Amino acid sequence: MTSLYEIRYAPSVWRLLNGVFCIYKPNHKSVSSTRRTLLNNLCNDLNDMIVRPPRQMVQIAGDLSSGNELKVEIKENLSDNPLVVGKRYQQQDFALSVVNNPGYFASGVVVVFIGKMAKNANEFRRANHLRVYEIKGRLGMTTDNANSDGRIVEKSWFRHVNEGRISRVLSKIESTHQTLMYKVMGIDMTTQEAYDLASRGMVRPAMRKTIPILYRLRLTDLSLPEFTIEVEYSNGTDHSLSTTLYC
Repeated sequence: MTSLYEIRYAPSVWRLLNGVFCIYKPNHKSVSSTRRTLLNNLCNDLNDMIVRPPRQMVQIAGDLSSGNELKVEIKENLSDNPLVVGKRYQQQDFALSVVNNPGYFASGVVVVFIGKMAKNANEFRRANHLRVYEIKGRLGMTTDNANSDGRIVEKSWFRHVNEGRISRVLSKIESTHQTLMYKVMGIDMTTQEAYDLASRGMVRPAMRKTIPILYRLRLTDLSLPEFTIEVEYSNGTDHSLSTTLYC
């Protein structure tokens, strides 16, 4: 049977803050703002626990010239008092790295490395994992920034749109990007090299800084005028993804 116990001593909790975890980022909030909120909550929770007391210092009192015996006293080191140096745990004390950025307008899961594991964050980024987005849109109108908070610049009729027509458009976009994957890597699709590469599995760009590449698009819901599309892609942002589908 597993036994649970509560830790109230902050330094013990601090030593356990090493690893990888996921948090949810809401939409209309940047990753940097989410990181600050996370650090602020960690600091508040640790400072509300039993923290380390101020360090002690040895003080020798007396005058050698007087011939009297010197007194050795142990007093509180005021330079280590929270009233002087601030709260025990502050944001700059943490090694914390958020390795993926869904984008300002997107909500979703972000991966966080903390403590000693933070040094492995770049390795995770270089792995160039695929991202899966669920895009919700509305037919019949266009905004100036391809986002829901933009100014409406165009309206159109949409009653003729059905699931089959949307799926055909998505298939064409997906096919175009499948060809684009090889062009980004500088490989001719008609060569043996392209065949060998495809036979080993999904083709992904070796570099992170390339144009966005869509791997899979699927219509998951259509309730006119609302629709939902599931997208798998790499090397892009929420804005580049929304503008690509808009075009």
